[in-house]
Amino acid sequence: MTSTDHEPQAAPAALSRRVFLTLGAMGVGAMSLPERAAAALNISPQNLVEVPADKNLSSEFVAALTAPGVSRPG
Repeated sequence: MTSTDHEPQAAPAALSRRVFLTLGAMGVGAMSLPERAAAALNISPQNLVEVPADKNLSSEFVAALTAPGVSRPG
């Protein structure tokens, strides 16, 4: 075989064990962020402002956000 022949190669692993564990640890750490942020700001965690899932936006406004070729007002 010459160096120009294409030989099948093994596919690389999607995630190494080290990367998987690092991402898992970061996820667990992120779950404690609201409490840490409240502690850093010296406020109660119950007083943190949460963004509601339903923001009471009109369906026309939401459709305009994703409409192709439409510029935003303002």
